[in-house]
Amino acid sequence: MLNSAGFRVELKNQELGSFIQDWRNSNFQAFASTNAGSPDPDDTSIARFRTGGSTNVFKYTNPELDALLDRARTTVDAAQRRQMYNQAQNILACQGPIAHLAYAQLFTALRSNVQGFEVVANRSLWYLRQNAGDAVTSTRH
Repeated sequence: MLNSAGFRVELKNQELGSFIQDWRNSNFQAFASTNAGSPDPDDTSIARFRTGGSTNVFKYTNPELDALLDRARTTVDAAQRRQMYNQAQNILACQGPIAHLAYAQLFTALRSNVQGFEVVANRSLWYLRQNAGDAVTSTRH
């Protein structure tokens, strides 16, 4: 449909390792992916959208956003932080390098005897790496 509308589009469904390599090297014009964030907006915002951020693969730079994120990460008052991250979100929604097209709802069902598995609201599985020594277990009843 995009080609019919005058856009020249080639869709690539890449193997995950190739996708990550291209993503890390900013070797794309556009991409679609599912990424989890963190309950603390600082974790994602600084890395993805601050000038020079570790995963700012968009090469996005905005001095106003940088200053706002720097202030927000050093502010301990929760209401002030919330207000700053709301401002940052507005900047990114209007001027940022990405468009959030969809948000999938995650449904997880666990038997009552499964221990060591956490359901995280942002769909992240970060705790699996953090708690690699602890096994997810199931006890038989």
